[in-house]
Amino acid sequence: MKNPVSRHHGFWLVLTVVVLIFGQTAAAYNEAPSLAERVAEGTLPPLEERLPHPDHIYVVDPVEEIGTYGGTWRMADTGPGLGQYQIMAAVEPLIRWQPDLTGYQPGLARDWEYSEDGTVFTIYLREGVKWSDGHPFTADDIMFWWEDLVLNREHGEGTPRWAWSDEQLMEVEKIDDYTVQFSFAASYFTFHTALAQGFWENVFYYAPKHYLSQYHPDYSEDGDYSELMDLRTDQHHNPEYPVLYAWKPQEWDASEGVYRAVRNPYYWKTDTEGNQLPYIDEIQVSLVQDTAMVPFQAAAGELDAQFRLLEFRDISLLIENEERGGYRVILWEFGEGGAPMVFINWDVTDEVLRPVFRDQNFRKALSYAIDRNRINQTLFGGLGRVQNATMSQYLVHYEHPDGEETHERWANAYADFDPEKAEQLLDEAGIVDANNDGWRQTPDGEPINLLIDAGATDIQSIDALEFFVEDWAAIGINASVNSISGDLISARSESGELHFQTFGYGSEVDLLPFPDNVFPVGATRFHPLTGRWQMTGGEEGEEPTGVMRDLLDLYYKALRTGDVTERHGVVLEAINIHIEEGPFIYAPVAELPAPILVADNFRNVPEMGLNPNGITYNAILAPWAPGFPGTAEPSQFFFKE
Repeated sequence: MKNPVSRHHGFWLVLTVVVLIFGQTAAAYNEAPSLAERVAEGTLPPLEERLPHPDHIYVVDPVEEIGTYGGTWRMADTGPGLGQYQIMAAVEPLIRWQPDLTGYQPGLARDWEYSEDGTVFTIYLREGVKWSDGHPFTADDIMFWWEDLVLNREHGEGTPRWAWSDEQLMEVEKIDDYTVQFSFAASYFTFHTALAQGFWENVFYYAPKHYLSQYHPDYSEDGDYSELMDLRTDQHHNPEYPVLYAWKPQEWDASEGVYRAVRNPYYWKTDTEGNQLPYIDEIQVSLVQDTAMVPFQAAAGELDAQFRLLEFRDISLLIENEERGGYRVILWEFGEGGAPMVFINWDVTDEVLRPVFRDQNFRKALSYAIDRNRINQTLFGGLGRVQNATMSQYLVHYEHPDGEETHERWANAYADFDPEKAEQLLDEAGIVDANNDGWRQTPDGEPINLLIDAGATDIQSIDALEFFVEDWAAIGINASVNSISGDLISARSESGELHFQTFGYGSEVDLLPFPDNVFPVGATRFHPLTGRWQMTGGEEGEEPTGVMRDLLDLYYKALRTGDVTERHGVVLEAINIHIEEGPFIYAPVAELPAPILVADNFRNVPEMGLNPNGITYNAILAPWAPGFPGTAEPSQFFFKE
């Protein structure tokens, strides 16, 4: 019998969703006045020639009402990488998360299907979608990415972690201009979830062949791969780079710290009345050196909508200044399983620390020593849930019959504040103060000096980590916070050098497209060298053994499992390893509210739960895989007169 997920569209149509794939029923299409002027001047083709085939147009149901055209959206970001901007404006994957985060729906692809055994995945693109320069988007753009950028070992840009099945690389084949087939060594019934990830994946897995081939050595005698890769990584700063987003790059002024993006005249979405999106003309991003300035910018009325860079600690300031700043504060949820999340490095390269970190008594002792309630009361006003690190309470795998109970056991594992038990565990591990200097040493008498790496701008995490340092000192463990840049943290992680890696809010709602927090996939978190081995097919990194091998085996087993409930059960097996063999992650609290700031006249922003359009949104800020607020269709945001 065919697997129940092999043809998805009959399933998702019965759900309340944003996207209607059966085409626009309006008698005519409408466009922004500025684009209509260009059409009249003869500098832009008519709208009907710029939109996809009528049956393939992506239709957005506005949250509150049909919007009006115009305006400049002011927002803030922290650096030239434009991460906050990208997760808002660059979330255009082939397959999208549904707005309630319970499943998936078409994006740039109009449909998809699995073979009965799950070893072949076929995707069908929307016909007539065009890049921002008017060139058609076809299967060739996916094949160029795969064959000329990934598989080209001389010039390759790296293999995505989700391209492996049973440690063998997938194969990709063009069937026709709008059909692409992916083949795997084993069943891979969750491949669609990989294609639905946030901007860091979809920004790369399709590439404008017509533009990039002129820089590729295999296509041009003048091609230079270093220049090509610069274009790939810097695409949001380059006005010439074709995009599929609602807004395209217009100006990047590094000296002024200002970035501008303007409407894409070839954008492939409309609202339910046939108005081409986006409504807003332009986005202006101001770069800030210190994230602490963002809430003050907001309070002064200098931002129109800000979805990230606002912390729990900013809520009081923001609410107090709502009337003066001309904005309103919407409380979404971080949806985090820990704030902050602190990962201990199982693969640490320090020969003294590795056996210590791999001793479960040591890891448990550190957890029992943390006074989580003190952190909750002092930093979060007692509003967080005191617990150890888990994943989000919205994790799809908790839909398994044992899910809720597993989540509770995970949250409570080693979460009690019990410094006496912590000291007892350290004694049993032979980690004692042998020289009476107040600090414990390894069983070999070597000093233990721990570094907790944290992003220099992540003030809220740093504040929490100072409590970690105090609590660990109380049981004789010397530690300090290493406040450094994110780039340096990544470099230290990938080399296996770091001791602890910190994330301000660690969470995901589906562990298979974003497995790093539980499974040793990717060169990061608690498994950088094991993850490097997985990413490179064993060519680099360190081959997993013990619990890391068990976790990786469960990851591939989950990918092969067609039945959704059984698949969730496999993920729960991995979580149970974290419970029984961990902890590998620490956190003091979870389930905090997230402040979202929008100007009073900035509309169509969803709120948690049922919205005016009858669509339920789980507006969860922390998980990056769904790509909120990109999942909320920012192209339908508008300024109401």
